[in-house]
Amino acid sequence: MCELSFSAFSKVACRGALAGGLGMAGILLAASPALAIGTEAGTTVSNTVSVAYNVGGVAQTAANDTAEFVVDRKIDVTVATAGTNQVIPGQTAEVLAYTITNTGNGEQGYDIDVAVAGGGTAIGLTLGAGASPASGEYVVYVDANDNGVFDPGTDTQYAPSSGSTTLAFNLGHATNTTNYAASTTVFIVANIPASAADGAIDTFTVSATTLDVGTTTVTTESATNDLATEETVFADGAGTADAATDGVHSNEGVFEVVTATLVVSKTMQVISESPSNCVTDAVVASQYALPGACIEYTITVTNNGTANAENVALTDVLPTEVTFSGFHSSTSTFDTGPSEAAGTVSATANSIASGGGSVQLVIRALIN
Repeated sequence: MCELSFSAFSKVACRGALAGGLGMAGILLAASPALAIGTEAGTTVSNTVSVAYNVGGVAQTAANDTAEFVVDRKIDVTVATAGTNQVIPGQTAEVLAYTITNTGNGEQGYDIDVAVAGGGTAIGLTLGAGASPASGEYVVYVDANDNGVFDPGTDTQYAPSSGSTTLAFNLGHATNTTNYAASTTVFIVANIPASAADGAIDTFTVSATTLDVGTTTVTTESATNDLATEETVFADGAGTADAATDGVHSNEGVFEVVTATLVVSKTMQVISESPSNCVTDAVVASQYALPGACIEYTITVTNNGTANAENVALTDVLPTEVTFSGFHSSTSTFDTGPSEAAGTVSATANSIASGGGSVQLVIRALIN
């Protein structure tokens, strides 16, 4: 695990190494300050009551008493993500964004872990080590300008391969100590392999574990309800991979491959052994493939994938043993063509719908 120590307006130092493959990245976020809604942890709240009175018309010394308590440290963190990014084989720089927000009431550090696992059919993304990841690799970036959007060339890449890498970024925060939240965004940026199968899934789980501010020590709860001291109380909700009130929050993002899957079918039948007009003749039963016979090729292209197929171009070079006669009337559902030149048939479909959409054409020819 590589741990990066993040301080607001400070440098970020890499302290370890990150496993590749189905690996985990560890990032220490020392938000300074990273305060959220509510009175700051450790604040002493004092309230004094005073009772004035007279005896026999003479003012007496007022009676007073004071009650004090110390505001406890609320540990609350959220990891938010948009969920699923549908990607196409061969796409590059596809992004999953995770926003980590301190919704507690005091400064906190965070250990951010990134883990990837495949679905039923996995894409198989692995951690890339360099600045230019290869196809099938992903890299991790931290939002350098706090705009919540991945900005290539601006955001800071987490490069665990170089143990001395130092990253610089500012963690946005307000100048007061109450009623604000501090957050940063972690980006998973992936190059989807061209071989990725339709429906393949890789799930990335990002977990934020609360640390004592400025350290690598995991924060522990100290809730004995002693009003005279600042105590640490876990108030975080359950994440996708953690329980409620454990000082951890996690969320999942998914790369899901959607693509067209084209299946081409080409069948042949003999229309007539003695055709009068090969293009328009009706089918005669039980005919043989004799020289001079009219034959018919039926070509069907079906899209069984989850994405539309666009700009589909069909080319069919007829064998030299047959001579093109024409296209059977009203059978082509292509957008452009079909046409024939020197024994080569061409046709184009602007789009074939996903989930079983299809186009078809029928060629008539004479056996030489």
